[in-house]
Amino acid sequence: VQQIAAAAIRHTAACGGETPAKSMLDRMAKIGTCGKHASNAERDLHQILKNLQFKAPIECVNVRFVTPSTAEVKAVQFPCLFPDTFALEIWRMGEAYFRYFFLGNQDSSRLWQHVEQTAWGSQMLANARGDRSKLIPVTCYGDEIYTYKNSECGVVAVLAWSTDYLTAEHGPLERYFPIATYAQYLECEDTWADLSKEVADRFRSLVAKTDWPWCDKGYQFTFSSVTGDLKWVKEKFHLHDYNANQFCSYCNVVKRDPAGRIEHTISDFRPTAAHMQMRITHEDYIQSTAAEDRALDSTCFPRCSMLTYLCERGWFGELQGPYEQPLSTALNKAFKAFTTWNRQQTKPVNQPRFTPARICRKGRTFFPSLSSKGAASKALSYWLADVAKDFARLPHASSLDRECAKCMVTYAEMLRMIDVSPLLLDDATAGHIYQLGLVHLQTYSSLRHKSSRTLGAQSANRNCWLLLPKHHHMLHMLTDTVLRDRLNPRYQTLFCAESFIGAIGRMAKSCHRASLPRRLLQRYKIRFGMMMRGLGPA
Repeated sequence: VQQIAAAAIRHTAACGGETPAKSMLDRMAKIGTCGKHASNAERDLHQILKNLQFKAPIECVNVRFVTPSTAEVKAVQFPCLFPDTFALEIWRMGEAYFRYFFLGNQDSSRLWQHVEQTAWGSQMLANARGDRSKLIPVTCYGDEIYTYKNSECGVVAVLAWSTDYLTAEHGPLERYFPIATYAQYLECEDTWADLSKEVADRFRSLVAKTDWPWCDKGYQFTFSSVTGDLKWVKEKFHLHDYNANQFCSYCNVVKRDPAGRIEHTISDFRPTAAHMQMRITHEDYIQSTAAEDRALDSTCFPRCSMLTYLCERGWFGELQGPYEQPLSTALNKAFKAFTTWNRQQTKPVNQPRFTPARICRKGRTFFPSLSSKGAASKALSYWLADVAKDFARLPHASSLDRECAKCMVTYAEMLRMIDVSPLLLDDATAGHIYQLGLVHLQTYSSLRHKSSRTLGAQSANRNCWLLLPKHHHMLHMLTDTVLRDRLNPRYQTLFCAESFIGAIGRMAKSCHRASLPRRLLQRYKIRFGMMMRGLGPA
């Protein structure tokens, strides 16, 4: 209501203080006061919203789902908002809209000139026609969202698409466009096979056909990548199986080497490590990229291990007595300190309170893990880096204290460098980001080694700094994306995608799982239509 009221005020001011007689605001003001059934306000509002919605058609395809009452697998008419018809409707609204949503009003020739020597860039350019400045890279994105408690739909699977690299400054609903959604409760083993075939055909149509109206003006789409949650990529494409010992689809790294060779394992972050000397090419398997290869801040363990270490070392008060209760007191003080720091920032973030349960640390035998999303995770990293600096400067600070601070500070500095750098990196900037990230990973590995050898019921740093496949994916990002391709990974991180998924989850909140696929797309079309008219949030 506040957003609509604010938009109404802006619209009225733009009209010189008096809106036209048949404007939408005038129609909304008359809801429930006129017409054949004057009291039917709901019908009037639905008619207005229907006229406001984005005009791209919702099309139906045959997709198999489970019928819960009978456990029978049946093909149903499944609604989708396909990329080619979506782009066509954007084009019909005007070339200015088309350039804004798919190119970010930019000339893409600099991007293609920058990447034409890479294997993936040269492959896309080989299939391109005409003007490089109008060549649009697109990505397919997938994830799932846990809707609110007690809602009918439960876990919702979301399939969407977006422009790669060029629209990173857009809001979530201006950058990502949904293709289909459904409740996972109704999914069967054939659902993804049916849906992915239809979606692949429409992406092929978007990229390969030459009779689209935008082709006459030199515009062309090219399929760039598949991004999404690592769990989604693993389940749908059978890549990057993080549960397996050999988990990386880019190289032959392992979690544990049977022969005990450290240079083959995840803990070796040196450029000379054995697993860094080979790459599995895209030709060896389906061309796809996991989200964690690009998204830096998905690694939640540096922050939480640092927070736990500060608490156990007494920065927020001495821990006395049984572990969980004094840790809870220290975490409460830590949260108050973070809240004070957060209020002083230009853009404060929302972060749940720190508790032993929330950091998964009810005892020293549990590895700490604090899950935080988007801007909140980055803010926590910056705050912990500031605290770690102060802690390491104390006269009685140990070498381990300074090493922990080094791990956190280099990570935060790398994030800051990425935030202020452009998409196309020069050699000096790329080298600086690479060195910061490499020092962070090598320090993290050293801390993990020391933590694994820490004994004693009251010792700090026990069971901290857990090494995960995400850290190895970050190494690939540093060596391949930053150092080799000289591209800023910020333009493909999934912070914006997480916000998009959150918006989709709110739209799905009151939908029944059976009607969810169509209702959610209808709501999205209204939201997108209002956004384009300046009446809704981006």
